[in-house]
Amino acid sequence: MKTTPRPYRILLFSISLVALVAAPCLGAPWVWDQDQDGIDDRLAAVAASGINQAFESGDPEMRQRFEVVDVAGVLSYGAYVLFDHLPTQTDADDLALIGAQIVTRFESVNYIRVRATYPTLLLIESRTDVIRLEAVTLMYPLNFKSTRSISVGEGGVGPFPRIESNLTGSGTGIAILDTGINDEAQGSYPGHAFVIGKVEGGASFDGPGPVGYTDWSSSMNPKQSSLGLMSYHATHVAASASGGDRSRALAGVAPDAYLIDVKVLTDQGIGYGLAEGIEWCIQNKNQLWSAGKQGIDILNISVSGTDASDGSDAVCKLVDAARDAGMVVVVSAGNDPACGAMSSPSAAEGAITVGASDPLDAVSASDDVLASFTTHGPRLDDGDADFFDEMKPDIVAPGIDVVSAWGDPISDGDSFIKASGSSMSAALVSGAVALLLEVDPALTPSQLKTLLKDTAWHRYSGASACAATDPFNVDARYHTGWGYGSIDVMAAKLELENPTSTQFLRVHAAWNDANQTVSLDWVTQRELDLTGFKVERAPDNGGAPGAFAMVGSSQPQLGFADLTLGNRTNYTLIDTPTPGSSYWYRVVTEGGVTPVYSPAVLVKSEAPQAVATVSLRHPHPEQDLGLVLGSGLSLFSPDWSSDLSFLDCLIEVDKSALGTPTSQVPYTLQCKVPAGAASTF
Repeated sequence: MKTTPRPYRILLFSISLVALVAAPCLGAPWVWDQDQDGIDDRLAAVAASGINQAFESGDPEMRQRFEVVDVAGVLSYGAYVLFDHLPTQTDADDLALIGAQIVTRFESVNYIRVRATYPTLLLIESRTDVIRLEAVTLMYPLNFKSTRSISVGEGGVGPFPRIESNLTGSGTGIAILDTGINDEAQGSYPGHAFVIGKVEGGASFDGPGPVGYTDWSSSMNPKQSSLGLMSYHATHVAASASGGDRSRALAGVAPDAYLIDVKVLTDQGIGYGLAEGIEWCIQNKNQLWSAGKQGIDILNISVSGTDASDGSDAVCKLVDAARDAGMVVVVSAGNDPACGAMSSPSAAEGAITVGASDPLDAVSASDDVLASFTTHGPRLDDGDADFFDEMKPDIVAPGIDVVSAWGDPISDGDSFIKASGSSMSAALVSGAVALLLEVDPALTPSQLKTLLKDTAWHRYSGASACAATDPFNVDARYHTGWGYGSIDVMAAKLELENPTSTQFLRVHAAWNDANQTVSLDWVTQRELDLTGFKVERAPDNGGAPGAFAMVGSSQPQLGFADLTLGNRTNYTLIDTPTPGSSYWYRVVTEGGVTPVYSPAVLVKSEAPQAVATVSLRHPHPEQDLGLVLGSGLSLFSPDWSSDLSFLDCLIEVDKSALGTPTSQVPYTLQCKVPAGAASTF
């Protein structure tokens, strides 16, 4: 808010004096206009001290923070002009008359983007309908485990149930605002196999603009032609969200979601056009694509600025506008581990802001830690009385060694590489949102954010020394590093489908050979209509349970009906079945009107005597790869016809061997071999 007296501003002040007394924080200066003169302090610093002020640490060898260009000794500044109304073409023409180049007149927020000398910016600021001028912040991609860590995908022996192949994100459109997806042929490059045919449309806002910028009503399919500073970022991100298909061990979270390719970074990884990219998505949110596909449901923004934000800048306001238009906006938190360093667009209230965790090579999320680089909140205070919009990030997802597509146009189109960063975390969450929208397409962006926060695995340890839990004393579930915790897609799906009954998140049975017992562990989320639980056991009958009967004692209810009070309650029962046989276990609620049954789990009451491990490299992931196990004493003539369905096997991509791009994807298969059979494999 400017302090320069103007008649209509004085009148407004007198009318709203009572309100200002009741809420004095409304008079607080904008974070980048501390002298309240209506000009971004960063632009003023360049005008006063030179162009080096536009770079990190004042060093021109580091990243440029915002748009300033030296043209033959004269500095030209990029600025967002904030009006007190939605600007018209007449407003744009008026700015052009006083010497400003009009880059973009936005239609969803009260901004015009211009390029002008500093004296011209001062003339623009003097207009009575202009609130302030903001620097055009430059954006950069955010590179620094697998989908199983967020409870998505098939196969393996994890302690959490998985969303199976009936959920694939079908019918959902994910816009990737990034460097351009390499899904189409370029010379001998066929396009990457994981994203070929998935892009329905897009736009390009590559470079400073306005030359080369896509019209709001047009569509194209951009690409990234050269390596740049951050590899082929968009292709990696897009394939993480929606690559391949669910039949593969290596695939995106929502492989049947379609993609919208919006290029907002240059091939070198420098972004001027993120604001325009978001506006284009808003303008095309109901666009008809091919084969009955329509609209844009999710915006994935795995890019970030360099300067901290309070969520009220132009890009953040466009994120809020996209949210208000009905699109879910998923934004990476950033790769600066400092506390309170949330930049635009991750600081936007309307964003689902995603930090990065490290799965530590485990299927379970139980031992996850925060990635060392992930940006901690809270974001800067915007001066209102509501602290909830400062509580960023919202959630975290795996961001270390995420394996995805390598989009190099001189590759074979079937190469993969691992990458780390909150960029990767955001991509996984965008895919997860697509799955949840498949369950309930009517979910609003605000409902989805609340769902993800309510069902996340709340975490509080393993963060930066400056981190804190509930710094505003308004929600004990929030942590400045973890946000509301690790995303759990299965937990969110259960809450969507069964909000009025007890929800079983985990049921796991394990044989303890030392004391000849079975340990049955289960975890609940919401608990309703019960006084406790009982455990039932059944003999195995050819791969299916026989008659169930109760074992052990009933367990009293310990959990909550309200997820804001607690969303994970752990229970354990120890059973002593006869060794040497296989048994099924399930948990049943007691004391309610209708009992709720957990999924049944199978355990063999004997320890495996050996673990068989197979490692291999294979091109064209899983399209022509099958595995046949045989038994017998001879290495040269095994019995390939044996029924080995009782083996407990897990196949994983060996990420340690993916430090450089390769089409020879490494896999490791491990099978637990039971007693009596260890010598025959």
